[in-house]
Amino acid sequence: MPSVHLEAATIEDTTFERMDLSFGKLTGAVIQRSKFLSCLLTYGKLAGARITESDLNGSSVVLAELHRITVEGGDWRGLEAARSTWNGARLTGVDLQNAQLVDVILDDTTFERCDLRGADLGRRDAEFRTLGIARRTRFIGCDLRGARIAGLRMSD
Repeated sequence: MPSVHLEAATIEDTTFERMDLSFGKLTGAVIQRSKFLSCLLTYGKLAGARITESDLNGSSVVLAELHRITVEGGDWRGLEAARSTWNGARLTGVDLQNAQLVDVILDDTTFERCDLRGADLGRRDAEFRTLGIARRTRFIGCDLRGARIAGLRMSD
């Protein structure tokens, strides 16, 4: 299946539902007030994307590259994001309740006023030393009640 190439695209007020966008490239995209509902973005590249008031409710970004993304607002409840890489990302006011962030790499990421209740940020696969790392990661004014962080390494 060919992947979607939308590097530096502008996506506004658009809904994608139950679509397979795996291996898609949205590097540097500007996404505003859009919805990716129950979509597959596995192995995707969203590095440097700016996402504003957009929903990824129930979607999957497993093994995706989310380096330096900027996210402001949005419903990302139930997001599946295992083994994704978020280095240098900044998320503000994002609802990540019950998100599955298992074995993610969060170095230098900032979560501000995010709802992470019930989210799983734990480390499962101890064989891979590069997984489950959150060095210099900041949680500012976030709700982490019921979140699982067992094994997450916040420093070496």
